[in-house]
Parts: sequence; C-alpha cells; structure tokens
Amino acid sequence: MTTPATEVLLEGRIVCGHPMTRRPVKIRDRVTKVETPLFEADGVTPVTDVYLGLAIPKNGAIDWKVTPWGQQIIARGMQDWPNGEHGAPTFAWKVTDGDSQVPNTKNKKPCDREGWPGNWVIHCSTRFHVSCHHPGKYSPLQQIENENEIKTGDYARLLVGVKGNNPSESPGIYVNPTKLELSRPGEPIVSEGGMSAEEAFGGGSPALAPSPESIAPAPDFLDGPAPEPLYVFQGKNWTREQLKASKWPDAKIDALPTA
Repeated sequence: MTTPATEVLLEGRIVCGHPMTRRPVKIRDRVTKVETPLFEADGVTPVTDVYLGLAIPKNGAIDWKVTPWGQQIIARGMQDWPNGEHGAPTFAWKVTDGDSQVPNTKNKKPCDREGWPGNWVIHCSTRFHVSCHHPGKYSPLQQIENENEIKTGDYARLLVGVKGNNPSESPGIYVNPTKLELSRPGEPIVSEGGMSAEEAFGGGSPALAPSPESIAPAPDFLDGPAPEPLYVFQGKNWTREQLKASKWPDAKIDALPTA
C-alpha cells in the first residue's frame, strides 16, 4: 500500500509561477539538452501542470533543514530513501538558497532574482487542481475562480504533500501543492519565463541541487586532499570518485568545470 504524502504547511511569498496557471510539461534530454513536450497516452493531449516557487524567510537560519518545515521534509526524504541516497549532493530536495551566487543551467543566479535573497525558495508542482482561497473562505464553493486575483509577488500559506520519488534513477522528493490561502497582496513580480521541468525537478540538476554549504555531505564526500582533476559543483571541489559514488554518470561529470 502506498504511504500517503506528508502534509507540510508553508508560509511565504510567491516569487515565480502561479497556483492557477497551467503550463505544458516539457522534458529536457540530459544529453542533447533539447526540451520536448510531454503528451498523454493518446499522443495528442499535452500534459500540463501547475508550478510555483514560494520564498520562505530565513529569519537567521543558516540551513533550511533546521527549520520546523525543513525537518518535516528531511524526515520524509530519509524515510523514502533509507539507504543514504538523501545525503548525496545530487539529491533533489526542491529547495534553493535564495542568496546563492551559483548560476543555474540558464546562467541565472538565485541572488539576482527578485524576491529570492534572504529566503529559502521551495519549488512546488502538481498536475492536479490547487484549491485557492481568501482567508476565512474555505468552502469548496468559495474557491478563487479568477486567477487574476492572485499574482506572482503575493503572500500566501501553502499546504503541500511531500514524498520521495522512489524508485528513480535521480533520487529526490516530490513537493505537490494542494491548497493555498492568499494571505495578502505583495509587489508584483514580472517573471522572465518559467523553469523547465528538468531545471525545477530533475534529480541533481545544478540549478536546484542543494549547495554543500547547506547540506552536510557524508564523510566520503567531504573536501580534502585529492588527486587532480577537481570538478567544481555548487562552489566546492569534488573528485571524480566522490561524484561517481553519488551516482553521477561520466558524461555529467565531464560537463562540469574543473578547478
């Protein structure tokens, strides 16, 4: 029997995406880097989903995993990946350090994005409907129907379901939004475009993989004396052996810059 997702209540600001706007799902080929649309079984109907990034204030926390919501996410990741996969630098936790100066695959730095600095940005996606409400109006008949009543930049409380994506060749977790309460309006954020599925949810995509500064690697992954060459990932140096121990393929390792 499938274990139900762990429900986690988050509170922050919508800094990218929208809880009511559906977008085509695209899959990015890891070799060719070409994005192609995903279709339903009929081969005609495009698959769509809802995506949003919620910026949660750090409030002095140096690691998102020590926050109450972070501990819930960590616990579920460890539960669903019990063999140590959650300790790998490529594990997709779906959380980005908004102060990071490391560019993603489209050469964009989190610290340069509006509303990201000073926050942990958690990336949420679902192919199902997200029920959206104004405060105190929680009946199914009182759901927000006009998506223009919510804008990127507004503040919200968001209920998400968290569970591991096991089995997968790219270990990580799913963070699926289910219900949203529009807390208060915020300064609008004009997005320059949505993230691809690979950027937002790919296992170990450099755009969203947790930085070694915010996730304690297993001892085998720690920096130290190592033979050349050293490969640079998320601002730290790694040997080929360390990356391969974390299930990195040779092609992906060779694509990294060297120190």
